[in-house]
Amino acid sequence: MRQFLKLLLVFCSIFILCNVVVAEEKTTQNKPSAVISNPDYQFSPVLDGTEVTHEFVVKNKGDALLKIEKVETT
Repeated sequence: MRQFLKLLLVFCSIFILCNVVVAEEKTTQNKPSAVISNPDYQFSPVLDGTEVTHEFVVKNKGDALLKIEKVETT
């Protein structure tokens, strides 16, 4: 009987550990993933005060909502 309880305890421990690992994998899979096909663009010289624009296409290849909160130029 005592050996059965030890075996049951080992089985339950392994079962709980496997469930924790699987749950952790599921939470890490739901992430956004921003992909920009051409992230670098070099503007040609322009006169001071001239407005120039370029369109960057950002795609979300992840499983969760992608939020773009801040954009900076260099």
